[in-house]
Amino acid sequence: MPQQKTLALLDASGYLYRAFHAIRPLTAPDGRPTNATFGFATMLRKLLVQRRPDAVAVCFDRPEKTFRHEMDPEYKATRASMPDDLVPQVADVKALCRAMGLAVVEEPGFEADDLIGTLAERGARAGLKVEVVSADKDLFQLVRGDQIAVWHPVQERLLDEAGVAGLFGAPPERVIDVLGLMGDASDNIPGVKGIGEKGAKELVASFGALEEIYARIEELKGKRREALEAGKGDAFRSRELATVRRDAPVPGGENGESLLAAFGLPAEDPGRLATFYEELGFFRLKKELLDAAGLAPAATTVETSTEVDTGGLPVWETSADALDAFLAHAAEAGLAGLHVECAPGRPFPPEPIALVAAVPGGGLVASPLAGDGAGAGRAFLARLFSEGRVEIVAHESKRLHLAAAALAMDPPRRVFDTMLAAYVDGPGLHAHDLAGDARAFLGRDPATVPSPKDVAGSDAFETVAVLSTEAGLAYLAPRALLPLALREVLLARLAARPASLRVYEEIELPLVPVLARMELEGIAVDPATLSALSVDLGSRLAALEKEIHAAAGEAFNVGSPPQLGRILFEKLQYPVLKKTAKTKSYATGSEVLEELAVRGVGPLPGLVLEWRELSKLKGTYVDALPRHVARDGRIHTRFDQAVAATGRLSSNDPNLQNIPVRTEAGRAIRKAFVAPPGRLLVAADYSQVELRLLAHLSGDAALIETFRRGEDIHRATAAKIFGIDPGLVSADQRRGAKTINFGILYGMGPFALAGQLGVPQAAAKSFIAAYFEQFPSIRACLDGILAKARETGATETILGRLRPIPGIADRNHAVRANAERMAMNAPFQGSAADLVKMAMVALDERLKATFPSARMLLQVHDELVLECDAADAPGVAALARETMEGVASLAVPLTVETASGANWAAAK
Repeated sequence: MPQQKTLALLDASGYLYRAFHAIRPLTAPDGRPTNATFGFATMLRKLLVQRRPDAVAVCFDRPEKTFRHEMDPEYKATRASMPDDLVPQVADVKALCRAMGLAVVEEPGFEADDLIGTLAERGARAGLKVEVVSADKDLFQLVRGDQIAVWHPVQERLLDEAGVAGLFGAPPERVIDVLGLMGDASDNIPGVKGIGEKGAKELVASFGALEEIYARIEELKGKRREALEAGKGDAFRSRELATVRRDAPVPGGENGESLLAAFGLPAEDPGRLATFYEELGFFRLKKELLDAAGLAPAATTVETSTEVDTGGLPVWETSADALDAFLAHAAEAGLAGLHVECAPGRPFPPEPIALVAAVPGGGLVASPLAGDGAGAGRAFLARLFSEGRVEIVAHESKRLHLAAAALAMDPPRRVFDTMLAAYVDGPGLHAHDLAGDARAFLGRDPATVPSPKDVAGSDAFETVAVLSTEAGLAYLAPRALLPLALREVLLARLAARPASLRVYEEIELPLVPVLARMELEGIAVDPATLSALSVDLGSRLAALEKEIHAAAGEAFNVGSPPQLGRILFEKLQYPVLKKTAKTKSYATGSEVLEELAVRGVGPLPGLVLEWRELSKLKGTYVDALPRHVARDGRIHTRFDQAVAATGRLSSNDPNLQNIPVRTEAGRAIRKAFVAPPGRLLVAADYSQVELRLLAHLSGDAALIETFRRGEDIHRATAAKIFGIDPGLVSADQRRGAKTINFGILYGMGPFALAGQLGVPQAAAKSFIAAYFEQFPSIRACLDGILAKARETGATETILGRLRPIPGIADRNHAVRANAERMAMNAPFQGSAADLVKMAMVALDERLKATFPSARMLLQVHDELVLECDAADAPGVAALARETMEGVASLAVPLTVETASGANWAAAK
């Protein structure tokens, strides 16, 4: 039996508006707007690959009034006119469809919905499988049996009758009755005044069609009946307005053969479509098209200017006139790739020494920013930053903000950051340096992105001179060209997933200038405190070493794992818990030592753990931090946005996020971070934010109520697990509940819990079972997260940030179990990261307006550290609390704890 053919009917208006609002303004080489056309092209290509229809009709609305305006002159009267930049793109989208060989269907006096309804009816009668491509609820009424379904392009799922009922709340045949009652504000269809969406669906579910509702109106009471009686005429008129016609005058005939002949997909003509893509400046789409067809792209000035495999090098330019001409070309194109190279070393901010810029179709230029001839380059950069007509495309745009500060110029006005776009699209899948992203998204060999070591033999360029050489120019070229190529690919990928686009545009990109200012500000350090602490830790380590040698019965190198292994497992005959995978030598890691300590084999494991902690703090922080102090007496850590797959920021050079907060030594280190005279540090810290997110996402009533009442969550948890009154909970029981509460978020099993609590695994297993028995919604929530991760290979935060989970379906149990733990934690840790980032952006704006003396200095996971004039500290703390607590509305309140002091430890 031949396979049933599929006819896809596309609602062009839905695609047009979605593309226009999802993608930031783009322009063709001739200056006309193209963002909606570009988005339409990428979404249409994706649809054809996903659904593989045999025939396609792209249905458009016409500008003229329709028969519905004759029925009701107020129909769509309140709808805003089409945006000016979208109007000219309608013709381009139609031209795009024709270039792709797709039929464009439009008819004066009828809407696209009516054309779709008519073609759907004809296709179904002719035995075709019909898929209506639209997210518009008005078209749900067309769904019928296995003949007509709706492909929802936003949710990317096919809606049959059950799918419509589940999503809309009424079966397809009753959609128009619901719309008749509730109306449709977007089309100015009135419905029945006083009957909202919920009421309309309840009435239809209880009685059926409008006729049945009015036939049994005596069964209704009160205001709902009064509203129905007063609005009966509106109800039937609104239903008629919402009803999609099935008799519009459309082409294609009535039988399957004629419909397939009219709308069938023709043999592809890549040359015609490639010409169209080039005309609009869609060079990446053109290249992908021709590559897929096995054709070499035609060599044109515009094409080669955005490709890095042409061998072209930038012109080393010091002429102001030449740079002015280049800037004019950039303003005309509306787009420029840009990279600023900085010298290495500790002066902060780093010194910019050269720039390289590229314009589609306009060549490639480099210019010095230091040394002889730097004046022209600096003037050019300042004007480029302030040129509102130019979107600067850069990989890691924070470099541009730091360069602007170093050169005392305003930061860039419009930026597209390809590093952040790539990171949002697929965090954790590869390194998000330029070479890594070019390889992942463009298929580029990393060798085409040379490093400073390739060119200069060192990790950075000491002077500008080497950059003006052929090797230096070869280093600079891809740093301006590749971002332009990446931009087109990444825009399409973000547009295809609106949640990712929102994360990029509303969280990551606005955070860039905030982080740049934090890095520039730095935090003051007291060297004397660190020096004294170094001496103290040295003494404590020496004393510990003596205790360790005494417990071992001999002197040995405590920092040597082989020597420690010999002492533990050969001399002292402690049980061997684990061996290393490669060398099969004794494992002496923290997990092994902690387990030995829990078993009570002797004092040595605990002493070694303490020695390791103090030794790490001394080497990593106490002795190392002074080397990071800049000339201004402050440490300027680097905040990396595109490293942690969860969405968290990471701190590097030096890392200030891993200083322990609960140990005596950690608090002593924090005392070295100080406020200058007359100023104070203010710390604002989210309280138990991940547990609050667990309550929100799980909807667990008991957990939500505990947070809403402001009770001690760990005491309340212990009371439930042990079945006792909260007032009778012991310190050990509360500690156990706290460990479980946080451990659950990290997928902690009985073995790990037993180690942390110092109890047998059987007891730990019963604790976990009791926990999930008391909080069943949490178990269901975590199971749902895992199920979705297994199905999609990823998890999401509450704001839609994607976290791919490699290994979630791996056949290796250890790999799969680790992936499952990551999947369970990612929505909570990632959502917390989103909240903190949003709070940082909002607080930065409010501080500038309210407390100009205040500066945000550090972000340490759920904590923000600020510095301000001492007199402003109470107000700054209150503003930070208000902003952070109000950044999102959850099922439970967000709570922020604040404190201030002369040093970081005092502000906790």
